[in-house]
Amino acid sequence: MQEGFILDLLRAGQVPASWVEGQPESSIFDQAVVRGKARYRIRSYRCTKCGLLENYATDDCQVE
Repeated sequence: MQEGFILDLLRAGQVPASWVEGQPESSIFDQAVVRGKARYRIRSYRCTKCGLLENYATDDCQVE
C-alpha cells in the first residue's frame, strides 16, 4: 500500500475526486500542495445489496 490523500476541489466546481501520493502539505493559503506529486482519478463502486463502497486509483487513471 502507498500513502496518499483524496483531493477535494470545491472551488473548481463539480469534478471527479482524485488520489494524490504522499502526505498532504498546506501552502500559505491553506491549500493542498500537489505540484510534482502523482495524481489518479478515483473509480468508485457500490454494492447494490449492502451499500459497501470500494475505491480504486489505478495506473490507467493517472492525471497529467
